[in-house]
Amino acid sequence: MKKRIYLSSSVLSAMQTAPVCAEDGIRLKASDAVLKGVALKDTEQETAIHYSAQDNCILGLGKYSCAAYTVPEGTEGRYDIYLYISKGSSAMICGSMPVTVRINGGPAYIPSVPVAPCDMEQMGMEGEPTYQKDMGLFLVKADTAVSPGDTITIGGVAGSEFCFNGQYASAMPAIGDVVLFKTGETVKQGYEGNTFVEEEEEADPSDPLSGLQIAWLGSSVTYGQAAAGYSMADQIADNHRAASAWKYAISGTTLADAATEHSMPSDGDGMNGSYVSRVKQVDKKQHFDLFIVQLSTNDATAGIPMGKISADTKLESQDVKTVIGAMEYIIAYIRKTWNCPVMFFTGTRFDSKQYKEMVNILLQLKEKWDIGVIDLWDNEEMNRIDRELYLTYMREDGIHPLREGYVKWWTPEFEKGIREYQSQVHRQMTTILSEAESGIDE
Repeated sequence: MKKRIYLSSSVLSAMQTAPVCAEDGIRLKASDAVLKGVALKDTEQETAIHYSAQDNCILGLGKYSCAAYTVPEGTEGRYDIYLYISKGSSAMICGSMPVTVRINGGPAYIPSVPVAPCDMEQMGMEGEPTYQKDMGLFLVKADTAVSPGDTITIGGVAGSEFCFNGQYASAMPAIGDVVLFKTGETVKQGYEGNTFVEEEEEADPSDPLSGLQIAWLGSSVTYGQAAAGYSMADQIADNHRAASAWKYAISGTTLADAATEHSMPSDGDGMNGSYVSRVKQVDKKQHFDLFIVQLSTNDATAGIPMGKISADTKLESQDVKTVIGAMEYIIAYIRKTWNCPVMFFTGTRFDSKQYKEMVNILLQLKEKWDIGVIDLWDNEEMNRIDRELYLTYMREDGIHPLREGYVKWWTPEFEKGIREYQSQVHRQMTTILSEAESGIDE
């Protein structure tokens, strides 16, 4: 299993082979890319995607725009595809699934990328924005067959363009050159001062969380908006050998595919960045051992209709424009597509009548669908936390954990919940196999 290892002087000195850098790869220049489409479609702020020679990057990437890079002559074989991606253009909104990747117009692949939000100064609150100057190199598609003349098309993902207080804006990062490396090369990734490599690591058979490939579907809490993009997903991966976190999170998005005050005109009567729409964009061929879904606070703050629990478990029976219908659709879709266990998690207590109702419904769906639930909302020990300590763990909004909150407060509860659900699933499988064997003997 691949493991992300952050580079320090001691780590670098211990490595048998130094990681390669962008200069060692085959570079497809952003200045040569063919650009098409617009950002902030159908708004007064609509802007054509364009190349900035000053910053050597492409600006205006979004759901309705893309950049096509051409593989040069002499490049044939299997390569890992890397892309320069800036920090997010907003200090308040960001996500870990910023781009789509298509080869020769084929199906879109959406990578999980540890994009960091920019700070207020980089955002341009008191001058020109500079976030686009803070670029990092990231793997966006592994082990891909390419030939001269092939196109690698980078597009944006719905959910990063939004309306706030009547103004339309984008949190999309800028993108730069594509760099190709032969499949399997150890490449230095990340932003300056926070670089890492991905290396093979053996799982620990004595640790039930070791080696787990966990997909996370969520919004700002899953992403780690108040912790520079670091959340319990990352901490769990760091705590256990060969464990991986595939974070599919964009701040501000909802479970339900319903219009809110943050929807774009191009969204129609839904929200293209919803959990429902985004789960369908995740690679169907990817292996996951577990899929963990955030019970989004955004549905509650947006007042999206709750709906009702359906009479069956069919995908087509679920009303995805309601909170409950979206939850049921996501469970059904994950099981049908990846055939892996599903868990939901709640946030800790904050002032929201609808979110409390959502938690109560989730516990009913737990019984209907036999899913796992990490219920922080009803965790009495967590609710008794000292106020002074609480403020070192959480933003004052009561929704977003700070890094200390993720590491010391939330992660232990997640690890406990995952282990308990793993044991439950194992017992159920053992019972099923035992009953099947008894039937054969008879």
